[in-house]
Amino acid sequence: MATGWASGDASGYRQAIAANAAASWASTPSGQLALEMDKAGLLQPLGHCRLPGYEAKYDPKVKRSFCYPTQNASGWAVTP
Repeated sequence: MATGWASGDASGYRQAIAANAAASWASTPSGQLALEMDKAGLLQPLGHCRLPGYEAKYDPKVKRSFCYPTQNASGWAVTP
């Protein structure tokens, strides 16, 4: 097990690799779409199922929640 300087160096290296991967992904079409959704204030509400007309329901079989539309759900404009 690394201690002291070696531990800090390894931790910093892992963080730099992760940051580089995130920056590379941000340049992809998916990353650009996510950026636009974030700028419009939609990314966090979508990711946490907090959009009007949608609700999270817990499924005890898989111990996870899933986001479902309600009767009041509306769609949004998309670029084909």
